[in-house]
Amino acid sequence: SATPLPAFSATITYSRQDVTGASPLLFDAMSNGHSVAGSATLRLGPAVTLHHSQTYDLIARTISARVYSATFSLERNQTAGLSWDDVARTVSLSYSRPALASVVVSWEIPTQRIWFSFTR
Repeated sequence: SATPLPAFSATITYSRQDVTGASPLLFDAMSNGHSVAGSATLRLGPAVTLHHSQTYDLIARTISARVYSATFSLERNQTAGLSWDDVARTVSLSYSRPALASVVVSWEIPTQRIWFSFTR
């Protein structure tokens, strides 16, 4: 993790998971996992933050996630966000008001699936 400037930060993470047993659950597929993830955040001002993250699967030798997002800080600690996952081809809209709740709506374009999340 590094923060070379007050408005910029970057992080690189290595993750390794070695499976040594089996799950008693029939639907729980367990497998080894080795990945490297990186992210960069740029704060353009008090109200706008841009973020990019990417994950590379070392076993499959593919990029498993590539997300671009923007977060907008609003009045009274409210935030709104827009993100695009280039690998899953998913666009997400979010809104959060800590005193009330958080809402996320995601649309996976290839499958036309829509997800809705509400957290209180």
